[in-house]
Amino acid sequence: LLELNVEAAAPRFSGVIHRLAADGGDEILERMERARAAGLDVRGLMAVGPRPATRAEVRRCFGEVARLAAALGLGELSMGMSADFDLAVAEGATIVRLGTALFGPRPPGVGVVTDEAKLGCY
Repeated sequence: LLELNVEAAAPRFSGVIHRLAADGGDEILERMERARAAGLDVRGLMAVGPRPATRAEVRRCFGEVARLAAALGLGELSMGMSADFDLAVAEGATIVRLGTALFGPRPPGVGVVTDEAKLGCY
């Protein structure tokens, strides 16, 4: 799956998707070709809903990701997490992430990336 950073277009959350769709998905196609050349099998797109956003904005964003995936012939859509998986499923998600719904909230500090932890990741 190729991940789309839909928050990069703040404050209009769907701007990145509009830009990608406007160029016919060429940027995504180029990334898919590079991934395939490296031996990866690209089957779909992944996106986390924008935060903060209204449910209507999140659903619109998921719908745009789904339309882009369809235009590119990609069948898998990983969208939505515990707070908005219903919207993602309504827009065609084939994969959702439900950690908080299944296991509850994370304890304070768990899963938080600190500046010290970032130093070792390149």
